[in-house]
Amino acid sequence: MRDPNAFTVAVDGVGSFTCRRRTMRTAIAITAEYNRLTEGAEQVPEEFAGICNFIAYLKAMVLSGPGDWDPYAADPDSEQDMDRLRKVYLAIKEAEGRFRAKAGSDAQATGSGSGGND
Repeated sequence: MRDPNAFTVAVDGVGSFTCRRRTMRTAIAITAEYNRLTEGAEQVPEEFAGICNFIAYLKAMVLSGPGDWDPYAADPDSEQDMDRLRKVYLAIKEAEGRFRAKAGSDAQATGSGSGGND
């Protein structure tokens, strides 16, 4: 049976990831992690804000990944490491969109939609 709160993503050249369904709690965790990374600064340089945003998203969304998966261990001066992070981020965002669309159609089909804040 399919877990309604998790989905898997296979990222070519990186590995397989199990990710959580984004809920209000997860959205708050992403924002909290972003604020921790930026130390709550009001003015964050655009490039740094982008990196912090996708790192925060990955840390909150990924339940498990390949054995060597740790976005904090990436070398910020390595284009290969940064490309790998971007590739994983984009793959998870895309898979999340499909997962959420499928979950929404399942809820409508069964009449169990709650109108919650995910």
